[in-house]
Amino acid sequence: MNYVDPQESFRLLSTFEMMWRAGESARAVIGLEAGAVLKGALGVIGRAGWSGRPDVLSNSEFTFGGTVQVGTLMLDYAYRDEDLLGEPGHYWGARFTF
Repeated sequence: MNYVDPQESFRLLSTFEMMWRAGESARAVIGLEAGAVLKGALGVIGRAGWSGRPDVLSNSEFTFGGTVQVGTLMLDYAYRDEDLLGEPGHYWGARFTF
């Protein structure tokens, strides 16, 4: 759900999802994103997520991260305290728009 339009300067979004697999109980996933981008050129966006029943995927229940935007360059970061190998995971990315 968009509480504040993500195409404008300020953004506030959330997501809620339920998953059912054959023969298993339901699993919930919740996410939140909030931040500000000034005139489409400079901004900071934060994200957090929670997933119920992490034992299904053998990974962490919580994750968080964010984006720093400078012009058309976006630098992304995400963290999970346990990945599929049982280790903490730091994920970095960069996006550039022409």
